[in-house]
Amino acid sequence: MCEPTLVLMAASTLMAAKSAQDQGDYASGTAKYNARVAENEAEDTRAVGVQEENKQRRATAQQLSQQRAALGASGVELGSGSALQLQQDTEILGDIDAGRIKSNYADAADSLDTGASLTLADGANAKRAGNNQAMGTLLSGGAKVAGKWYDKKSAANTSAPIRTATAFN
Repeated sequence: MCEPTLVLMAASTLMAAKSAQDQGDYASGTAKYNARVAENEAEDTRAVGVQEENKQRRATAQQLSQQRAALGASGVELGSGSALQLQQDTEILGDIDAGRIKSNYADAADSLDTGASLTLADGANAKRAGNNQAMGTLLSGGAKVAGKWYDKKSAANTSAPIRTATAFN
């Protein structure tokens, strides 16, 4: 028959191991969720970046149209000299602004993607740590239970009289 103390020690060890494993699983699940949120934010950031870049390009085109209208109304030749240089500068600066906007949003989205990757790695590490802690708990608890069991068995063996065979006379 099993000693109740040993049964309770074994049950406690199993519960502690399961708890450690569950903590790792929970942390991993939370990390996966948080990573997905960050990935969604990155996608949204990229979409906003495209919208803002296009908005800048439309503003540049509108500015260029207004310049051409004003210069044309003044009787200035649009295809040469200062008028041409003004239009070219407006296009170049507009492209630079649009490129800067695109780059800034891409950097922000990449940062969110990197954060998501790191969060996933943290979750995987937490799961691994939970499993390692569970294994350590099982090994430690198993050793304690076995030690108690062998101690009781040894005590039972030493308290009983040792029978020896006697020669028949």
